[in-house]
Amino acid sequence: MSAVDFSLGGEDEGDAAQRFARTLLARTAIAIKLSTMHALDNAALNGPLAGWVETTHQGVDESGTLVMQVVGDNFFLNGEVIKLDFSSYEAGQTMRQLLARVGAHEIAFLEPPSPVALREFLAAYQKHARSTSPQAMLNEKFDVIRVRAISRAEQDALAPTLDGKTTLLRGYAHLAIVIEAQLALMKQGKHPRMAKLRRAIHGLADAAEGQQSLLVALTRFDAFAGAVHFHLTATTALTLLLAQKLGLSRTALSEACLAAALHDFALDEVPPPRDEKDTREELEALKRVPLRTLLRLTEASLGSDALERLAATFEVTSRPTAGATTFGHLIAVPCVFDRLTRPRPPRKALLPDHALRLLYNQVNTRFDERIVRLFAGTLGLYPVGTTVKLNSGELALVIQVSGEPNAFARPRVKVFRTAQGQSADYLVDLMAPNEKRGIVSSIDASELQLNVPQFLLA
Repeated sequence: MSAVDFSLGGEDEGDAAQRFARTLLARTAIAIKLSTMHALDNAALNGPLAGWVETTHQGVDESGTLVMQVVGDNFFLNGEVIKLDFSSYEAGQTMRQLLARVGAHEIAFLEPPSPVALREFLAAYQKHARSTSPQAMLNEKFDVIRVRAISRAEQDALAPTLDGKTTLLRGYAHLAIVIEAQLALMKQGKHPRMAKLRRAIHGLADAAEGQQSLLVALTRFDAFAGAVHFHLTATTALTLLLAQKLGLSRTALSEACLAAALHDFALDEVPPPRDEKDTREELEALKRVPLRTLLRLTEASLGSDALERLAATFEVTSRPTAGATTFGHLIAVPCVFDRLTRPRPPRKALLPDHALRLLYNQVNTRFDERIVRLFAGTLGLYPVGTTVKLNSGELALVIQVSGEPNAFARPRVKVFRTAQGQSADYLVDLMAPNEKRGIVSSIDASELQLNVPQFLLA
């Protein structure tokens, strides 16, 4: 995954500490992972090893020691929880697997390690990880590095209570990673692991309870635009919200989201647009590739559920008709909305309210009117995460939509700039009685260099 900055605004001491912790986690995981793949004299290790040396020296110089621990789904540095972002989430999963392979929960740097000391550590890990008794690694003694298992009592003392935002963020990141892994399998001509994908969908559905507005916001981050697995993840999340609004059973919701997660994975095989206006070649390719690829993948197991997903894929990537499947109608709306608002470069993104108006303009020709209305009611005219200008001249960020028809264009916002251009931080409920302020227009947040996550994840 590409690195994504989830810093929460101006960097204070806590922000810097978290950024360092994520860097240490990532560089440690990369170095150890490479040692399982290459000989230690391989040049591929030189750059990662140099980065690892630099990071550990910086941390030990500032903190005295660095103690990194993995307990369940949580990561700690010197007893503080590491707040994972999308890029470090994947590194965290790798680190958990690497330590679990040798039965460890902790790796500590007691003094600044030299390149020689780190290579000695990697050599020991490489030897034990490949042996029939990998836990013998815990008996190794190093001068400045310690690896150990920690007791159940220590684990219980560390285990934090995760808030809903953190749980949802992890669930969304996990789904993105699982979808990316299925794309890799499909490119090799292998069948995707549907059970694993289904579990990730169920996990996100559970995490989304009471956090629907934030889930919409996670699908809106521009930093994730362009990558196929992020498009599939956003479409799946939005399909999940629609399925919940429709009151679908857990089984039906799962099948709808599975279809969404795989509906146009073949975007990787489609040439990117030559310019903003040239869409013909891309759209024509989309009509051909998914059907051909899905037929190859499902030819050995054409069950009724696989056939329905196959039909939905063909319909979404061409044009749903009056006789289209329910899944085809359901997925088409969030798919096109995401493609319009987070397009593949170099195409310029539409603002969300403009994209919704485009969807409305094509009801009963390309889109089912009931699904478009349901989608608009779920997101609002200005979805969570949209930057807007009020008739008072204030600039604000949408942080909550009500879902009620009479509040379609009047969400709850957080003002970050006054009409006089001064920084601000206060809430305004545009639906409140006697509230005369309203939204004049949406604004491209990138033009303001606004860090949207600082408002939504703080």
